[in-house]
Amino acid sequence: MLGGDVAHPIARKLVQQLSEMWIIPISEAWRELIFQIHGHHLEQMPGITFSQVSLNLKHLRHLQKHRPLNCRIERVDISLANRLKNEGLSRFPGFSSLADFAERGIGFCATIEARIISHAVSLMQCREGIHIGIETHPNFRNMGFATIVGAKLLEYCIERGIYPHWSASDENATSIHLAEKLGYVRDEVYTTLGVFTNTDKQH
Repeated sequence: MLGGDVAHPIARKLVQQLSEMWIIPISEAWRELIFQIHGHHLEQMPGITFSQVSLNLKHLRHLQKHRPLNCRIERVDISLANRLKNEGLSRFPGFSSLADFAERGIGFCATIEARIISHAVSLMQCREGIHIGIETHPNFRNMGFATIVGAKLLEYCIERGIYPHWSASDENATSIHLAEKLGYVRDEVYTTLGVFTNTDKQH
């Protein structure tokens, strides 16, 4: 996500340095600046943001009851964060290091016999909220584990007044379905802009 004071002297330099990434501009002014600089090779991907107003603690706790007896839900500490990164399950893009995530980030893992099978973490974080990322091991998909870890993370956020931001591309039917299952409602349509000079890296 790209925001802040678009009139700041460093804003243009920042946009010029963007490369090989997807960006969500938070205002029309940022969007115009991105098009001005990168318009000749921008990709556009429509998406949906979801409102958290209908999230319900009772519902979220009920969803967590559908957990197999051999499955544990664990808070992501620096040790689990290191495993997630080493196993290619999460890159923690919004944090400067694993120690930074351990200090500021939020996440929960579902494990079976110490094996991480699903996790829900804050991909990015600010003082008032987080952007949620959820991933499940291919061998354990469509078994409800993403719902369980997602519900646990949302419960944690609601209890502490943390805003749990959820968005998904139009093409990500799995994420849209999961958001609505957890209790989110569709809010706004947005467009993610992709700055790619090498077309082989777009997807």
